[in-house]
Amino acid sequence: MEKHDIRFSDEAIMHAKRLQKENVDWSHLPLRIYMDGKGCSGFLYGISFDESTDEDILIEQDEFKIVIDPKTIKFVKGSVVNWVDDERGTGFLVDNPNHKNFRGKFFRREGWQERLLGEDGSAGT
Repeated sequence: MEKHDIRFSDEAIMHAKRLQKENVDWSHLPLRIYMDGKGCSGFLYGISFDESTDEDILIEQDEFKIVIDPKTIKFVKGSVVNWVDDERGTGFLVDNPNHKNFRGKFFRREGWQERLLGEDGSAGT
């Protein structure tokens, strides 16, 4: 398998597998990452369970299948997909270090990073 330099956190894989198990219609589908547009604050990414096409790039991680179309892969290289759950919502977040301004599926990057860091700059709980 070719390395595409995008990965899912262990927690994101665990929740994706859980979602597949809970939704019979999704049980055979890979998880798709796609560009959902671009706004004034940067790229918008989407994540959903979807059929794969011949053009898609298949990535397997921990026995889990992820598909990305060739145009999107150019924008998500180097990204980590995390699972987040806080007062703003629950879902996947694409953390792309190559783009300063972007939005993940549910959260702005800056707000999430502030929550993770304590006032002294160390990781919070």
